[in-house]
Amino acid sequence: MRQVRAVSLFVVLERASSAWVGSISAVHNPAATRFYFPGGGELGCLVVAPDHRRRGLGTALIVTAVRRLRQGGYRHIFLGVQGWRLPAIRSCLRAGFQPFIHAPGLAERWRSVFAALGREPCEPEWPTSLPDSQDGSNRSG
Repeated sequence: MRQVRAVSLFVVLERASSAWVGSISAVHNPAATRFYFPGGGELGCLVVAPDHRRRGLGTALIVTAVRRLRQGGYRHIFLGVQGWRLPAIRSCLRAGFQPFIHAPGLAERWRSVFAALGREPCEPEWPTSLPDSQDGSNRSG
C-alpha cells in the first residue's frame, strides 16, 4: 500500500449537537491516478450527511480544502470520485471542477454522469492535458 502525506482533514460539526455533518481531506498525492500531476494535491473523502445536503456545505468544504492546498503551494488540484457519488460530483462541479479527459472512455463515462445529474455536458471545456504538461513530464499507465 502506497502512503500519501496528509496535508489537512476538515470536519464540520453541527453547532447544537456537535454531531459530524461533513468532511473532506486534502493530501499530497501527485501520482494518485494513471496520470501524474506535478505539484499535485488531491481532494478526497468528501462526505456530507444526507440531512445536511443541498445547503452548500459540500461546496464550502471543497473551497476550504482547495484554499489550504493553494496556500501550501500546490499547482494542480484534483479529485477522483466514483460516478455513482452524484451528490459529491454535484458539489465538485458547483465549486468549478470539471472532468479531466486523460484516458480513453472517460468522456463517455462523464456524459453518463451528466445525464444522471440532469445536466448538459460542456465537453469543449473538458481539458485533456495540463496547462504546463508540454514538457512530457506526465505519464499515463
